Amino acid sequence: MTVRAKRLAGGVIGIIAAYLIILPFFWPDPRVSAVVPAQSGMRDVLKFEVAIHAWHRNVDITRVRFYADYTTTTAKGPKGIFYPELVIDRPGKNYWGPLKRNLLSWPYTQRMPAEFDLSRFADKGLLGPGELIGKLDISFNYAPARPGKSFRRDPTRTATQSVPFRIVIHE
Repeated sequence: MTVRAKRLAGGVIGIIAAYLIILPFFWPDPRVSAVVPAQSGMRDVLKFEVAIHAWHRNVDITRVRFYADYTTTTAKGPKGIFYPELVIDRPGKNYWGPLKRNLLSWPYTQRMPAEFDLSRFADKGLLGPGELIGKLDISFNYAPARPGKSFRRDPTRTATQSVPFRIVIHE
C-alpha cells in the first residue's frame, strides 16, 4: 500500500468513526407534535395523529393521554367535563444492548394514528357544544445522546411532552 492510499484509508475510517461515535453525542432531544382537527361533532369519533421527531431511530411512542382543561373549556355537558382519557397505551422499545441502539444520524419521524370517541361522553352528559381546549400528553422511550456513566445500565429514557389543542365541538 502506498502512503497516499494509507492516508486515504485513514481519512475514510476517521470520518466513519466521527459519524458513528462523535455525532450521536450531539443529538438534540426528541420533540413531539400532533395533528388534531379544528372542529368535530359531539357524536363523532375524533381522529388525530401524533408524531415524534428525532435525529435517530431510537424513539418509540408508548402512551398518549387526552386532557381537557376544565377551567377554559366551554364544551362542558350538563354533568361537567370528562376526566383525562388514555388513548394509546403500549409497551415501548428498550435500547439496552449493543445491537438495540442505532447510531446512524438522520432525521426520523414516527407517526401514530389515534382515535377518541366523543359520543361516549356526549351520551353521559360530559360533553356539549363549545370549544374543547386541552392537551395531548405524549410519552415516549428514547436512547439519549449521552447514555450515562455506566455501560452496564439500561440507557433507555422515558419522557413526556404536551401538545395543546383547540377543537370547536358542534352538535
